[in-house]
Amino acid sequence: MLLKTAILLELLRIFSPRGQRSLFFWACHILIWLKIVFYTICTFLEVFACSPREKLWNKLLPGGHCINGHLLTMASGGINVPSDLVIFLLP
Repeated sequence: MLLKTAILLELLRIFSPRGQRSLFFWACHILIWLKIVFYTICTFLEVFACSPREKLWNKLLPGGHCINGHLLTMASGGINVPSDLVIFLLP
């Protein structure tokens, strides 16, 4: 999250004149905020993936459940690839 935000802020500094709110400016800001929200949600999903929490490191623990980690990884990739392409094509 921090690296992509830093890249977008650098692109804003280079390509967006101060005081002008162009399409480029709004695209960068929308991407920054979407990335912050997305990675915050992903972090909470990873931290609270299993109930009880011990099941995170002890999969043989009887009872409890975990969210589908494979599905979370696929969803993350499905969001990251298009947004990375947009970041690449913005300039």
